Amino acid sequence: LAEIDTLLAGSTTKPTAVPSIIPVKPFSPLQTGASVGKKITPFYKTIREHTGIDLVVPAGTLVRCSADGKVVQVVKSEKGMGNRVTVEHANGMQTVYAHLHSIKVSQGQSVRQGEVIGTVGQSGSCFAPCLHYEVLRGGFVQEPVNYFFAELDPATFHEMMVVALTTGQSMD
Repeated sequence: LAEIDTLLAGSTTKPTAVPSIIPVKPFSPLQTGASVGKKITPFYKTIREHTGIDLVVPAGTLVRCSADGKVVQVVKSEKGMGNRVTVEHANGMQTVYAHLHSIKVSQGQSVRQGEVIGTVGQSGSCFAPCLHYEVLRGGFVQEPVNYFFAELDPATFHEMMVVALTTGQSMD
């Protein structure tokens, strides 16, 4: 939180430019899947680096952009991370939304925090419907749960963090 305060203090950056909301609603901490770190893949049962968090929600759930930004990449694929959208935000931050069923934005489009950018699916190499969500800062992977502060009370944050960090198998 201190880093976020520093980012916003004396800056022209708006609070909505920081990825700070959970990109799917409704959402319960019990729908938290594996987060960043070494996880077991569901298909090959091997350990690999997982670069985001899996939010396990029903197919068709609306996916909201977690901060104001610009769509810099739209990929439609049935391999890897499947259909996905990458949004660039202020201060060198990016968010990635993967395994989408449908994409409702186009490359170059400006988006606002909370705007629907797609729907959850099971595209690519994915065990079940979920949103694989990533936060990058300066090209480096961040722990996404740390950015959900705008919508979580401390008890819910703790519950979500425990589940995210102790889940050993990713959905992708």
